[in-house]
Amino acid sequence: MANKRHSLTELIYAACREAVLGHGGDIGIGPAAVASEAMKTLDKKAAAPVVVAWGCNLQCRHAARDILRHKFDPTDEEDTDDTVEQHPLFPDLQTRYPTKRGGGRDSEYILLEHLTDAEIDYNATRMERSANKLLHHRDSLIAYKESRREESSG
Repeated sequence: MANKRHSLTELIYAACREAVLGHGGDIGIGPAAVASEAMKTLDKKAAAPVVVAWGCNLQCRHAARDILRHKFDPTDEEDTDDTVEQHPLFPDLQTRYPTKRGGGRDSEYILLEHLTDAEIDYNATRMERSANKLLHHRDSLIAYKESRREESSG
C-alpha cells in the first residue's frame, strides 16, 4: 500500500511540475492555477466524483505550493533537486518572487520585472528576517556546543 501511495503522490507531483512549466510565460503562477491544470491531466474526462476531485485538487494545491516554493522562494531551506531559477541579467536574483495578490490565501510567484516596489520591499524584509533567524539559531547552536565542552572539561 505504501508503494502505491508513493507512486500516486509522484503522479500528482509530476502533473503539477508540468503545469508549472506550462505557466512559465505568465506574469504570476499560483497553486490554484497549477492545481487546476494538473487536474486536467489527472482526470481528463472530469469523471471523478465531486468529493474525490475536490480532494485531489487540494492535494495538487499542496504539491504546487511545495514545487513553487522550492523553485522560486529564496528563503526556502529544504535541499531539493529543483534549482532556483536565476535572472539572466542579475544572476544573484531569481526570475520570480512570492507575493500576495488578488486576496487569495496562497502566494503567487510573480516575475521580477512585474513586482511593485512594495512587493520587492516585502521580499527583502522576508529575506532579512529569515537570515536573522538563521544567524540567531547558529549562535544558539554554537553556545550549546560551548556549554557541552565546559561540562565535559569541568
